[in-house]
Amino acid sequence: MESAALNPIAGRLDVRNASKAFDDSGGATLVVDRCSFELEPGSLTVMVGPSGCGKSTLINLIAGYERPTSGEILLDQQAVSGPGADRLVVFQETALFPWMSVVDNVAFGPLSRGTEAHAAVFARARALLGEVGLRGFADRYPSQLSGGMQRRVELARAIINEPRVMLMDEPFRGLDAMTRELMQQHYVRLFEERPRTNLFVTSDVKEAVFLGDRLLMMTQKPMRVLRAIDIDLPRPREFHMLTSARFREIYEAALVALHADGATPLGRGTER
Repeated sequence: MESAALNPIAGRLDVRNASKAFDDSGGATLVVDRCSFELEPGSLTVMVGPSGCGKSTLINLIAGYERPTSGEILLDQQAVSGPGADRLVVFQETALFPWMSVVDNVAFGPLSRGTEAHAAVFARARALLGEVGLRGFADRYPSQLSGGMQRRVELARAIINEPRVMLMDEPFRGLDAMTRELMQQHYVRLFEERPRTNLFVTSDVKEAVFLGDRLLMMTQKPMRVLRAIDIDLPRPREFHMLTSARFREIYEAALVALHADGATPLGRGTER
């Protein structure tokens, strides 16, 4: 039976005029301001904007950890009212269980649901670890891995759960340049082999253009959608595309729009 996560009609996300304000001692602070956009099933959309503009708040709204102050968020035409297994977040900081081995971390989700045989889950977990270059590390513990290796375990743990929507909240932030490039390669290859709806958040414009099918450029706080750009670079994506005229055209258009708004991302990605 085909997984719902891989069903081409599943995984459409609609954000409709969503706003979020938080109460503090000085009154309500508006963080997200009437955001509207859609994620097409099986697409990789990248949200780029300056640090602190409200991108993580919007991720929390889509994940169901927070409720919009106004507006609505729909997943396959059903209102998002709380967290669910149909959406999975990979955070900026690692969330691996330190007391579990790498393979146990990856297998945790399917095992906890109890809908699949133990042996089958571990076979899939080990296969995914092989795909991210960690075949020989299945029985290690997170503390025995580098930061980049832990990020690869996080990717495998997310994919094995087959969510309809994967939410990537600046997952490569803080990695050194070479490790970040490696993570981009693993991530984009895994997406291309298993297309599912992805929303990837970054402050690096070059990373955004390299990864995405569509680019959502966000304003400074209170955050709204400044502009959307379709990225028509062919797949599979390869790093040599960064020198192409089309890549440069899209990249420059994104920078012009962001600078016109006064939103200067932390990671322009001008060097690799």
